[in-house]
Amino acid sequence: MTSRIPGLAGFLQLAARENDAPKSPRRSRRPHALPKSPRRSRRPHALTSYDVDLDAFTELLTPRGLRALAEAVELTGADPLAAATKLRRTYDAALTSAALTQAGLRERARAKFGADAERMFFTPHGLEQSTRAEVAAHRARRLTAAHVEEEGEEQRDHDRQQRQE
Repeated sequence: MTSRIPGLAGFLQLAARENDAPKSPRRSRRPHALPKSPRRSRRPHALTSYDVDLDAFTELLTPRGLRALAEAVELTGADPLAAATKLRRTYDAALTSAALTQAGLRERARAKFGADAERMFFTPHGLEQSTRAEVAAHRARRLTAAHVEEEGEEQRDHDRQQRQE
């Protein structure tokens, strides 16, 4: 009976060590579940939509924000640290970040949207999920043709019914 006690004590010590070990963050059991809280801005009042600071994004639409975006577009392709430093001399951190992010997204979007990308605003997820303009135009032509063909068939069926009456 005394031989079991050291074994039990050893087991309890091992269990205690495992409980003290750092654990990886627990993942949701539902793979489709959204994260509990979006990435937070340093500004406590800033609303975020996961990876987009909505206040900074909205500020991009103001004349000041459009100037920051134009400067960021000019700095695209340069050293990112130098670009951020230059913009930070004039604009706050949130606007600088939003302008540089938007300029980078527009650069990537040119492959999908061509010159129209310069007038558009993007989120990272929206750009990834967007369809190339050529593909969208092709699908639109196919759907239009299918709709016209379907309307033609409906008209022929209608004409047949009237003839039978």
